[in-house]
Amino acid sequence: MHATHDEHTANAVPEAERGSAWRIFFIVAGTQCGLPGFVLSARILSALGLHDGIAAIIASALMTALLAAFTSWLGAATGMSLSLLSTRIFGPYGAVIVRTVIGVSLVGWFGATIGLLGSTAAPALSEQFHLHISPHLVSALAGIGIVIGTCMGARGLERIGQIVIPVVALGLIAGIARTWHALPAAALHGGTHALTFGGAVSAMIGSYVVGIIIQPDYSRFVRSPNAAAGAVVAALALAYPVIMIASGIPSLALGRPDLVSALVALGFGIPALLVLVLSAWIDASACLYSGSLALANLLQGRRLWPYVLGSGIVGGILELGGLTDAYVRFLLLLGIVLPPIAAILIVDTLIGLPANAGRPAAGRQHVAILAWICGGIAGALSECGMTSLTAIPTFDGLLVSACIMTVASLYGRLTASDPAI
Repeated sequence: MHATHDEHTANAVPEAERGSAWRIFFIVAGTQCGLPGFVLSARILSALGLHDGIAAIIASALMTALLAAFTSWLGAATGMSLSLLSTRIFGPYGAVIVRTVIGVSLVGWFGATIGLLGSTAAPALSEQFHLHISPHLVSALAGIGIVIGTCMGARGLERIGQIVIPVVALGLIAGIARTWHALPAAALHGGTHALTFGGAVSAMIGSYVVGIIIQPDYSRFVRSPNAAAGAVVAALALAYPVIMIASGIPSLALGRPDLVSALVALGFGIPALLVLVLSAWIDASACLYSGSLALANLLQGRRLWPYVLGSGIVGGILELGGLTDAYVRFLLLLGIVLPPIAAILIVDTLIGLPANAGRPAAGRQHVAILAWICGGIAGALSECGMTSLTAIPTFDGLLVSACIMTVASLYGRLTASDPAI
């Protein structure tokens, strides 16, 4: 994919221009090696304890893989990007809202990532090399480098993933090998209960919910829908939980907030910084690129770099404003507001699309918007403890939105002759 608007942004990708699904695996698996995941895994294991934390991570990974498999499959099956799918499902005005939410969320992720990079790298530099640098300065310098790299396009994302995965794997092996003796004591730790099981699941799904939604942007270039879904399942159901659990164990055993600081404490200073920089680079670059692309599509920009530059500045301001300190709350917010979009995309494609092939969604577009609103409200009510269907806010939002869209889509199939439905 290029950072321009001539790669089928207004039409489906032709069959002759589609290729292998390996690209999806390396991009998705590579982004799971990011710093936010290291921090989140440490917080989950610390809050729930080793056994319950591992259970929450595995459950979340399986749910995430299932949702992403559907959205990846529909992108490959239709050849459409998220922008095209959102316009067809939500209508032109609803699609504007979807693109805005996605773009703003990803810019926020960029700010959160460089903030975490600064707050983690600064102590590591001080402890390992006695360099006392402000975390905000580290974040700013890293952000500038990432913005410059992202302006060059997204061709390197797959290659960065191919580098990050083995580097992180070596770091995980080293960390577990040096802390293996502490696992029995860590297993007895019952957790701080700072997060509930449902909250941990929502946080994990929320940490990749934008990735679930934008899968069609990648998978539309894959020839086989089943291969696209399989690549995502391999990355999220297999690689993702292994990375999360393996990165959380050294942190739990040493009482450190993330894998990088744990590696530094074990004496792996330079490898830890390498893992830190590479993992933050691919994660922040993917967020900045996709967020800028969504905003460029929204504003019909012909060049990507001005949106990358503007998004980078906004993300930096958000980081300076304390976004990192509210990181878990930010994840929980994403886990409530955005999952209904994934449910709507899946249901409309699997049920609504066959009934409405060849014609616009028309009168059903307001149903999609209503389903999104109701799903968000259901998730918020569950998060506030007022009422809940599943005890997990993310699932409540998914379930409500999916039910509304399913009923509307089935009704549309029964009344397919009526173009207003």
